[in-house]
This record gives sequence, structure tokens and C-alpha cells, in this order.
Amino acid sequence: MKTKISLLTLVLFGFFFSLNGKEVTAGGFGGFTFSTIYNDYTNLNTNLQNAGYSTIEKGFYFGKDGIGYGIFNNVLIGGSGVSSQITTESGTNSATVKCEGGYFDIGYLFSPIDYVSFFPVLGFGSMNYSLDLHPSIGDTNFDSLLVNPGRISTISNSSFSISFSGNIMFRLPFPGKYSFLGLVIGGGYALTPSFGSWKTSDGSVVNQGPTMPIGVPFAKASVVFGGGIF
Repeated sequence: MKTKISLLTLVLFGFFFSLNGKEVTAGGFGGFTFSTIYNDYTNLNTNLQNAGYSTIEKGFYFGKDGIGYGIFNNVLIGGSGVSSQITTESGTNSATVKCEGGYFDIGYLFSPIDYVSFFPVLGFGSMNYSLDLHPSIGDTNFDSLLVNPGRISTISNSSFSISFSGNIMFRLPFPGKYSFLGLVIGGGYALTPSFGSWKTSDGSVVNQGPTMPIGVPFAKASVVFGGGIF
């Protein structure tokens, strides 16, 4: 999903600056997102404690993502992502826990004052939880890792997800009248009604895995480049 968003951002970026000097009634924007998700790993903590890992406190954890939208008669269509990441350790192993959501978004944009826009968004996509597990090998040299890379396991759990969010965008005209540099700030809730099985990276089912939260609140800030009139 992140790759698709990055490609969409690059395409939109080129399109935005081709708009300079032209009268248009549509446009778009895309850029890079810093997101945070409030994670509650209560169920996962039971498994972590049993294996000697430190528990993960409830709270906001952070990630990096992307955003890209086209606007047609105030209707906004595109994609976005949210994510978080936290690492916990036992005496011999380390586990990086990731929560990643990718969405196809539909929204409506309106601009009550110059250079300020609001847009509520409804997103359809998936939420993925994953654990990257690896031994804590400490400092080592490059050549020894090539000979003996150690054992790294990834297990993940994905499910259909719906997100609801509200956003505000502040625009600064740059470098011309029809192009801009902007800041988007937003927040919302990702609802994930059910989860499939935990699986390894090769598709094998992992039994007796923990259930994950049915939904999570999130917030994000994006630096965007855009163009058009709206």
C-alpha cells in the first residue's frame, strides 16, 4: 500500500506543477505523513509476558506513511496510510510490533476561507498487525552477518478495515499562483470488525494467536505539494 501511495504522490506532484498558469476547476495534492495510533496490546501482552518479553504500555506510537488525493468538483478521491511501531525485548530476543493501515479514501473538500480547506474522509482498506522477531545478537561486523545472518521470523494478522477522519489543510502558494505547499492535520478512527488468522511470511497459519482491538484512534500530520483551484 505504501508503494502505491508513493507512486501516486509522484504522479500528482508532476501534475500539480503542470497546472501553473492554467485556469482549472480541479486539482489535487500528495505528500508524506507522520502518523500516530493509540494502541492497546493487552491481549498480546499476555503472550509477551509468558515468553519473557517486557509488556507494551497503552499509548500513542508513531510511524511514517503517505497521502495522495485528486479533487474533482470538490469530491476527493485517493489513498492514505497510518501506522505505528514499538519494540520490546526479552533476555535473548527482540520483537518489533507494527500496526499498519492502508486505505482507499473518498471525501469532500470545502474551503470557507482562502488557503484553508476542510475535508472529511471515509476510507476502505485493511489493517495489518505484525511482529518481527529476531535474536538479540548485539554488536557485530558486516561480514559475519553475511555468513551467519541468524533467524528472523515475521508473523502477521490482516483484516478488512474502515476509517473515518476529519482533516484541515493550510496552503501556502508555491512556487506559483496555482501550486502550493501545504500542511494537513487530521485525526479519526479505524474500525476493524474481525481478523483472520495469524500467519508467517510464507503463509503458514499460526494457531492460538491473540485477538487484536476492534478499532483504534489515530492522528496524522502531512506535508503536501498540490495544485489547482478549490
